[in-house]
Order: sequence, then structure tokens, then C-alpha cells
Amino acid sequence: RLSRNLWRACVKKWLNLLDLHSSIGKMIRLHKINGGEVVINAELIESLESGPQTVVSLTTGNRYIVRETADDVTEKVLEYRRLTHPSSKAAKPIAGPEAA
Repeated sequence: RLSRNLWRACVKKWLNLLDLHSSIGKMIRLHKINGGEVVINAELIESLESGPQTVVSLTTGNRYIVRETADDVTEKVLEYRRLTHPSSKAAKPIAGPEAA
């Protein structure tokens, strides 16, 4: 018989693995204003609008109003990319006229 603390630790680990699995499949989990959950393809996010609520616009034309801040959504996308593209490096910005 497992102790209560060990049982809780196992459940927490299992839930973390489920979250990891959902983010590996190009998806990130966000929460709508009405309390519902939406899973969005991180590759399709075109823009984020900050404000009292965050508006996530996709390349498909769909828009979602979510509880997470733009920074939270950005962090979820970056974590997704770290998991799915571990050997990728950040692109170097193009040098502007001031660099010449």
C-alpha cells in the first residue's frame, strides 16, 4: 500500500507527463475566459495581443481570447519548441543599416 505522500507524488508526475505529451504534439494548452480549455497548434500562432485578456490569432484566421498573459503564451510556445527542436538555435537577427 502506497503512503498518501507517495501516491500524490506519483499522480503529480503522471499529470506532468500528460502535459508534456500534449505539448510534444505541436499543441499548447490554454484556458478560455469562460473557463473552458483549448489546445492550440503552437506552429499556427501568428500574433498575440496583450490587454486585460490575451487574444491569440492563428494563421487560419481563428482568434482565441485566453486567460494566460502574452508572456505566459510565449513561454509555452518556447517550451514547446525546446521540446520538439532541441538542437535548433535561435536565428541571428539581420544586421540593419546601423551595423554597416
